[in-house]
Amino acid sequence: MEAAQEKEDISATIQDYFCGMIYGDAPRLKRAFHERAQIIGFFPGELSFETPDEFAEFCAAEADLTEGDPFVARIESIDITGNAAIAKVVNQVLGDWFTDYLSLLKIEGRWIIVNKHYHLHPRAES
Repeated sequence: MEAAQEKEDISATIQDYFCGMIYGDAPRLKRAFHERAQIIGFFPGELSFETPDEFAEFCAAEADLTEGDPFVARIESIDITGNAAIAKVVNQVLGDWFTDYLSLLKIEGRWIIVNKHYHLHPRAES
């Protein structure tokens, strides 16, 4: 498959990730993740490990936007080697800025997030 198509397919998975997370759409968010993925980072200041189910539950409970509301999120970069990829994304959730590093694998023809680690920016930083 052509590199441009692979990036488009990865971007579609990341769009599910953004919308699922920001709008609290748990099924859509879980669709973006492999069931055995890990979500890892310091939140807020405490090292946190979550499963996709735990993360989706948190997002569904805390979301402050509804489907269709504008949000701020962008893909900074996508690096692909064969069936493995890394995406760097920046997004604002619940008033906080995050930089996320998403590890993706192409499994059974579909790009899926297998790991997320993130940085929560201090409120004065973005």
